[in-house]
Amino acid sequence: MTLEHFSNKLQDYCRLTGNSRKTLAHELGLHPTLLSHKLKGTDNRTLTHAEVKAIVKILAKWEAISSQDEAMELLALVNCPSFTTLEWRSSPLNQLEGSRLGQVAASINLASRAGFTSQGAGFPATPGYSPDNGRHRHNLPSQLSSFIGREKQTQDVKRALSTFRLVTLTGAGGVGKTRLSLEVAIQVLDRFTEGVWLVELAPLSDPDLITQTIATTLGLSEQAGRPLLATVSDYLRSRCLLLVLDNCEHLIAECARVVDSLMRNSSELHILVTSREALSISGEMTYHVPSLNLPEPHTMPEVEFLVGYEAIRLFKERAGAGNPDFSLTYHNAAAVVQVCRHLDGIPLALELAAARIKVLQVGQLAAHLNDCFRLLNGGSRTALPRHQTLQALVDWSYELLTPAEKRLLAHVSVFAGGWTLGAAKAVSGDSGSREDLEGYDILDVLSGLVNKSLVQLDQYNEKGEARYSLLETIRQYGMEKLQASGEEGEVRERHLSYFANLLEEVGIKLRGPEQLEMLKLLDRELDNIRTAIDYGLRWEEFEKVAKLTNHIYWDIRGYYSEGRRYMEQLLAFPAFRGVSRGKSLFTIGFLAQRQGDNQVIAYYKECVAISREHKDKPLQINAFVALSFIGLEHGIKYSEVGSFTQAREWLEQALTLCEEIGSLSKPAIQLNLGMVLIELGEYAKALPLLEEAGASGCPHVSIALSLGNRARIALIEEDYAAVHFYMARVWSISEEIGFHLGKTDALCYRGINWANEAKFEEAIRSLEESLVMCLKGGMRNVTSNSLVGVARLLTQIGQKSGGALYSEQIACLCGAIWALVGSPGVNEPLLVAPFRSYYHQARAIARSSLDEAIFEGAFARGQAMTLEEAIAYGRGTMNNL
Repeated sequence: MTLEHFSNKLQDYCRLTGNSRKTLAHELGLHPTLLSHKLKGTDNRTLTHAEVKAIVKILAKWEAISSQDEAMELLALVNCPSFTTLEWRSSPLNQLEGSRLGQVAASINLASRAGFTSQGAGFPATPGYSPDNGRHRHNLPSQLSSFIGREKQTQDVKRALSTFRLVTLTGAGGVGKTRLSLEVAIQVLDRFTEGVWLVELAPLSDPDLITQTIATTLGLSEQAGRPLLATVSDYLRSRCLLLVLDNCEHLIAECARVVDSLMRNSSELHILVTSREALSISGEMTYHVPSLNLPEPHTMPEVEFLVGYEAIRLFKERAGAGNPDFSLTYHNAAAVVQVCRHLDGIPLALELAAARIKVLQVGQLAAHLNDCFRLLNGGSRTALPRHQTLQALVDWSYELLTPAEKRLLAHVSVFAGGWTLGAAKAVSGDSGSREDLEGYDILDVLSGLVNKSLVQLDQYNEKGEARYSLLETIRQYGMEKLQASGEEGEVRERHLSYFANLLEEVGIKLRGPEQLEMLKLLDRELDNIRTAIDYGLRWEEFEKVAKLTNHIYWDIRGYYSEGRRYMEQLLAFPAFRGVSRGKSLFTIGFLAQRQGDNQVIAYYKECVAISREHKDKPLQINAFVALSFIGLEHGIKYSEVGSFTQAREWLEQALTLCEEIGSLSKPAIQLNLGMVLIELGEYAKALPLLEEAGASGCPHVSIALSLGNRARIALIEEDYAAVHFYMARVWSISEEIGFHLGKTDALCYRGINWANEAKFEEAIRSLEESLVMCLKGGMRNVTSNSLVGVARLLTQIGQKSGGALYSEQIACLCGAIWALVGSPGVNEPLLVAPFRSYYHQARAIARSSLDEAIFEGAFARGQAMTLEEAIAYGRGTMNNL
């Protein structure tokens, strides 16, 4: 970490915001020349810690940095102590994501704008702060090393994006396509009002996951009954947004199909692709990324001019980072040029070679490269193809590894998206015996690979545990070595076992106070989980795949189609039988129910049959819960009290079994039973169950659901202060764990509550935000609740004004609600209390105040609306109030 790195980063940030060092000097109260000396470390001038902290604060004020991590990275570059807690809590640092107050402000900002204030609501007000008002909305990673050269290429690609909406960067592996795309993305942030979003495709092996990965990056969830690609397309239809799709070549056909669909259905969407080959679709502009420039052959510029060449400058900086004593001098200049020419200016090759300066003089390095290329090319050292150059360099780096390092590099190539030390030990069979990796300690071997730049040290998790990864080029190389070793099956088996056991362990912790931490862990390991499932299905490892798929994670994160697809593949095997099959049937039924699929009944019936056959109490609990779902839904649709009563009996039986065996499912069953009791109007019996579920150490999601159901009772009983209180807590918990349903419900309930209290401006803001969140991926029943809220708002306004206003709009909304959650031949739309009564009140008012033909016409227009059209209509209606 050097002052030069700090200075380069600072220059990048200044450029991002359009500010100059002169402006920065003025902000600091320094003369520009003095600041220049301090940033270069010349004339015996150095930056004080106070000046470094002041610079970071200025960058935060300019919104050049957006997270606490970026601020801490800058401090670390010059060994400056961190800010105090008080400083983090003070402006402008309190606006950074990751700082304690910043996180609170970010999480409640949406609620604040929706009418959630500190006055009795439990939501602190944060005037003037809004992450959406910032200049830069993106998920681009912070780069720990400087971007060298590429000025022409950067400008070329930026110009291309001004003319073409689809630009593909092509070139050999290691040439720097990804790094160039990220630099361009940073520099064009201001062009895209809806942000710049990086979608990393290298970890994927299943083409079907491309759309899911894009949706997850954009924060979109599935919508029942709709292809996910349609949801993504509709969201992007008119948004000024840049997607960066990185590493598409291994999924090129499906990438081309998805990109083509997105581009055809949007007007302002731009996509920047990196791939070894073009997508070859209409509207694509292909840009070939060259190697870094070098001195002309047979020329040797003066030393002071060498750093003007990109390849020389990159090698110099990376070598200096690994060996602070290294510098470019008259004595080693020729050897440096020779090395860079040997490597054809390929950035990845230069980085690997520069890492060797820790143990070799540059002259020795040049000699070694000379030998390695002679072997590769039969003695000729000229006109090496780019891919041969990189292959030769990686071969040479590989041959310098110890046997243990070679073996570990091959083993960790099975990971997708990174790994921890514990995972590395598991796949390498580290049982502590001398035979494992020739008795070497895994950490020592892994550290050796990091030091040699073959493995990257990416980040640390909340517990300070390191996470590692491979560049895609190196991962593919390692996989070739693993396949050649004959160990691939054994290593993949260990990889599958490790993640199957991990999910089983995490599944237990997800039901306790560690839920948030466990969700973050699973998010990090999602690509590895997908890889393990793929291997397990191919080799019919039923029990292990069941551990990976029969999991609450798929529901909490809203990956309904993906989780269901895995289980459908598993259930298709006739040999997959017994209790595990029954548990999978329950889970797939639950996901199908989330999607509004009637096939849920078939899943649940088979689950019940298996539970009876095997007399397995945990499975019987699942079966009773499954039956209660059917009863609850049937009771709502057909207004049958008997169905609610039957659902209650099943849940009471499940609760009895839970108490017998000490099942961790008890809080969830209490929640379901509370919901049934609400429908039966037995609020006094429902409340204790809901309170116990929310206080029993159950997961955050269950706490949020418990509070939400208590808010339902409060709405029914018109205890509006209680609704505010419960929903403030629901919002806080849901924001913390990323529970989209909870956040949307909080806004919806709050909007209805304001409407009931005749606080119409607050209601409009809250319901507007609720519908925005529905558009970004809510389920159909969540959207229907929010539209009921709009209809409720209109009826309240009409009643307060003394007239039957907005009757036609209400009729249209009722039609849209029926289209979302109604079914042919049933009595009721699938709405829980009190939304069902609000819906009927609004519909009755509209019908009574309109001619029958006008009412039916408006209702039919609503029924014909798509989900997006219904949301747009609801928002437009409120905007016209």
